[in-house]
Amino acid sequence: MHVRRKRPQKLLTPPDVRNEGVTGHRPGVREQQTRRTKMESSEKLLRDIEASHLSTFLERFSEKKFDTVEFVKSLTSKQTDRLWTGVLEMAKEHISPVALAASDADEEPNWDDNALGLVHQATRLAQATLDQNDAYICPSLCDVARILHGVVHVVPEQVQESLLNLFIEWWTGDREAKYDLIAMTVPCLIARSISPDASVETVKCLVKMFSALPLFDFDDNSTQSLQNLLFHCFIHPLFLSTDVGCRFLAFLFQLGSRFVAKLHNRVKENIPVCSEATINAYGKIYFRVWREAAGEYREMIENVCIGDLIMHAVLAQRKGIYSMARRLRHLLSHFHEKKTVTGVDEMLCRLYSPILWRNLTATNPHVRANAVALLVEIFPLRNPSAPKSEFDALVQKQLEALDSMLFDDFPTARAIAVSGVCRVATLFWELLPKSTLKHLITKVVQDLAFDPASSLVRIEAIKGLTMLLENRLSHPLLKTLLPLLKNHIHDTTARVRVVLVDLLKVVKHQPFMKYWAVVQFDDLLYRLQTDCRAVKVSIVDLLLSSAMERSPEERIDRCIALLRTNRLATYNFYKFAFARMSNSAIAQFLELLISCVLSVLGRGDVSSSFRVSTENLNLSENADEVIGLLEIAALASSSFKKMPLKLTAMLRRSIPVLLESFSDKSAKLAVLLIASRLPEASRPDIDCMKYLKEKPQWASAENYGPFIECLCLWRQGGRLLDLIHDWLRRKPLKNDKKTSKRRKTSKERENYPRVALDFLEYISLKRDIIDSLAKEKERLQNITESLKTLIENSIDDQEISSDAMTILVRLWLFLLVLKKGDEDDSLQMINWAGELIEKREIDETNSTQSHFQGVVATLFDGCVEVIRLGADTTRYRCRLNELAARLFSATESAEPFFPSCFKLIYQLSQILSRPYEDPPTWPGNQLTTLCQQFLPVFCKEIDTDASVAHKIRRFHSAYTEMLLSFNRHATVVASRDSVTATPMHSVVCVVLKSIGDARADDDDRSNDLAQEIGALTPASFFLLKPLMKTALLKQDFLSKLSRCVDSGAISSNPKSLHAALDIVSVFARDGHSDVRNVLSAIKNQLHNIPASISGKERLLVFVEKLV
Repeated sequence: MHVRRKRPQKLLTPPDVRNEGVTGHRPGVREQQTRRTKMESSEKLLRDIEASHLSTFLERFSEKKFDTVEFVKSLTSKQTDRLWTGVLEMAKEHISPVALAASDADEEPNWDDNALGLVHQATRLAQATLDQNDAYICPSLCDVARILHGVVHVVPEQVQESLLNLFIEWWTGDREAKYDLIAMTVPCLIARSISPDASVETVKCLVKMFSALPLFDFDDNSTQSLQNLLFHCFIHPLFLSTDVGCRFLAFLFQLGSRFVAKLHNRVKENIPVCSEATINAYGKIYFRVWREAAGEYREMIENVCIGDLIMHAVLAQRKGIYSMARRLRHLLSHFHEKKTVTGVDEMLCRLYSPILWRNLTATNPHVRANAVALLVEIFPLRNPSAPKSEFDALVQKQLEALDSMLFDDFPTARAIAVSGVCRVATLFWELLPKSTLKHLITKVVQDLAFDPASSLVRIEAIKGLTMLLENRLSHPLLKTLLPLLKNHIHDTTARVRVVLVDLLKVVKHQPFMKYWAVVQFDDLLYRLQTDCRAVKVSIVDLLLSSAMERSPEERIDRCIALLRTNRLATYNFYKFAFARMSNSAIAQFLELLISCVLSVLGRGDVSSSFRVSTENLNLSENADEVIGLLEIAALASSSFKKMPLKLTAMLRRSIPVLLESFSDKSAKLAVLLIASRLPEASRPDIDCMKYLKEKPQWASAENYGPFIECLCLWRQGGRLLDLIHDWLRRKPLKNDKKTSKRRKTSKERENYPRVALDFLEYISLKRDIIDSLAKEKERLQNITESLKTLIENSIDDQEISSDAMTILVRLWLFLLVLKKGDEDDSLQMINWAGELIEKREIDETNSTQSHFQGVVATLFDGCVEVIRLGADTTRYRCRLNELAARLFSATESAEPFFPSCFKLIYQLSQILSRPYEDPPTWPGNQLTTLCQQFLPVFCKEIDTDASVAHKIRRFHSAYTEMLLSFNRHATVVASRDSVTATPMHSVVCVVLKSIGDARADDDDRSNDLAQEIGALTPASFFLLKPLMKTALLKQDFLSKLSRCVDSGAISSNPKSLHAALDIVSVFARDGHSDVRNVLSAIKNQLHNIPASISGKERLLVFVEKLV
């Protein structure tokens, strides 16, 4: 029994027990067989690897069921040696040749599948080995890693990522031979980090290797490529916008003094062109570097970097949108704002003191301005470790410097000093001597605020006082000084008036004084009546709360008081006030105004939520104040996009009463304007057509405008258009000897077209009215045809034809937008322009030539506008170019067409990025054709009459944008490589011809070269001046000029070669480096022309002089 009981213990363990993995259980027969099978398989695989059977190695390790980690874990140390010895032999045979080829050639090697597969599987195998606890790193594994490291920069991206991860783990795990695996790993990681698809994780991988960077010798030229990669990190957004990237960049400043100087120079090179966010990042990096440094290293950072930035901030240029002085101050502000950090104050005092005190009295005014700007930013400059007496003396020295700069000869320096004094007083009023503060602020108000030489100083003085109001301790002093500024509301500079009103807004919220104690209310109303929009808006913002945030009775009282004081100022106030009010607030105020007027009329029974008492207002029915209230109500009604229903119902009941009660024409027109804004269902019964049909010729738009608005907004515009169409088709009757009554009728009929044009002028200038006629396409089309006929029949009538053409263009463009760019309609207008030119030749013999040119120029300008609206096609642009060429050839004076041509050039440049089917349809080719036709005519006209260039100087920006756009987008066409395929070539040709013709006419000019651009011809000055301001265009122009000279196109004409030298002379004085190529091309052409040609030797002398 006992034997029988022991017998089952000798059998195999049941599956359920075997799978539980009980601790201490002896493996069964099946497990032993499985293990034995795996060992045999591994042994066989090892023998294949030792025999360099690459195909077996790749096939086995590529199997999905093969567990590389389990395989490595099962190997003993000896087996691991055998494994990596075999892998090493295969690597030497298949990978080393590729690595050798990659080092000898610049091109990427051609990987075969076996070699690339070996790299991939060897990387996986090595990674699995490193992942083991207490991993055994045999010498063969290190050798394989070295071979893989030699090809990490030439393998495909996916394999490279695995290799880099392997080497990173090798380095961070402090493995054997780690120093042999960084030479290519670090550059590859940097290259991946600055690639377009890099991420923060990529940068983090690079940061893991930052401790390897000190091992490189950055003083040796062999690391120049690595240095260039690190320099690129300083302009890459991923590094500058992330904290981990900024920490890495800050670490780079620890790689030796010479390398720090190189990094600092690269940062300085990028500052002029980088964004504000990049400058912020640079400031954070420099501050981090300084804060983490110590001892001699910190001293080196202060002298090489921070001190250098301070010096450049003082000496840098101030002008232009890319002001270096402003950018450097912004960078240094990261130190100025951290003065609470230990050591910052002492460092700033030590670095700034010798630079500031020397340059505050410099001869160059811009240097003085930069110095005082820095002094204001860092005030107070102090050394915390110095005794109190020395601190007080240093502060007093800074205040005295600011005091002296208040009366500097340079206006910009005075303006900065004024602003600085007010800033210092605002921030440090409690700490500074009261007598000094009073002295400085009194100077600002009494002297600098009245600076007669510079409006900038006056502006900064008032803005500084506005800032000073933030400190309550300054109020007693300012209460006596601010009234001295009352006349600044009438300053000749609008910006001064605006900032003064801004000061009044701040005073308004201060309890120590009222704003009308500074500027009288009547003066504010006068500026509100007559001033520019910016000043009006600012005054409205000042007065709005006083006039509108009151009870209903007070609002009416304020409104009537304003009307009695200054009627026009009141209208302007409410016109701008309504633009700043909500719909509900406007509706409430409009209802209040109408209720007040009805109360005056004794018709308070008309229902309203307001009951306004008018007993104390002293108003009569036809009083000017009541009419003024109605006119303000009309302004309010026009401010609605959609009138509320409650207000609509109230107005529907009120308007008939108002029309019946008032006999004054102004009051009736105001009521009509209000009625015109009512929806169709709520409109009163008013016969507007009756008045318009009886309109006399002397009536103004103020009289008939409300009737037109009522008809159009009430959807009765079709009746009005029919009337206008009828009047346009009427022909004036001939005068004859009949009764005076008959002659009067004839005179009235002669004016029907004029009246129709007045109506159309009013309609076309009102956006909401013309939009209300969108459904009347057919009637508008008929009117355009009638306008064409009127223009053709009245072409000698300057007033009629000019006004009719202007209105025709507006209506045509409106219809074109409604029809969504109908090509037939747009081409029809171009065809009609051609017919006009055929019927009326433009020549000097015609006494009305200039008038007809103006009419056609208006039509041409409308045709150009089609491109801006996006309603053009390729065919349309080609026909428009043909029309432009026809206009240029039809007259010797094409000046009226110049503005439209520049607009056309600009519009074509803006559509260069549109898709196209083949190169001939590309807008750039049409632009080039236009320039070839237009620029010669333009230059000839300007050289004949220099005043023309002054009239159209505003088109410099359009001309510049055209060249820049073409340069940006011209890479999409193969023809760009041709010297004649760009507008810039046309510029080169016309400039050479202009200067050459001038030299041919004036032999005295051939004795020397032009010294500056102003010495060239007017046409050359107009075309070259914008190029001098843009480096890209300058380079493109010189490149085209060089190719033009090289082509031999001007080699036979010494005058043209002399003109080219004039251009080079001007550009050389501007400091451009590409002039050498042009000089070389000119010199070659001069050597090729015969010696008998007059002037050859003189030109050669000029070339050598310029070289």
